[in-house]
Amino acid sequence: MPVGYRFVIHSGDTVEALGAIPLRDDDEARLFGTGVIRDLMVNAAPRYSAFTMDIIHGERAVASIPFGPAG
Repeated sequence: MPVGYRFVIHSGDTVEALGAIPLRDDDEARLFGTGVIRDLMVNAAPRYSAFTMDIIHGERAVASIPFGPAG
C-alpha cells in the first residue's frame, strides 16, 4: 500500500522531490499541490514559472500541473 502522495516538480534537467504526504484521495492531493504551486509562485515566480508538478500515488500518476506565469 502506498505511503502517501508524492510531489515532484521539474523543468528541463532540474528535478526537485518535494516529499510525500498521506492524503484522503486524488482530489485532496490536487488541492494540496495547487496550494504548494501558489506558494512557490508568490515567493519565487521567476525561478518556477516554467516548472510542472507531478503528483504520484504508488506507481500511478495522479496529475501533472504546469505552474504557468504568476497571476
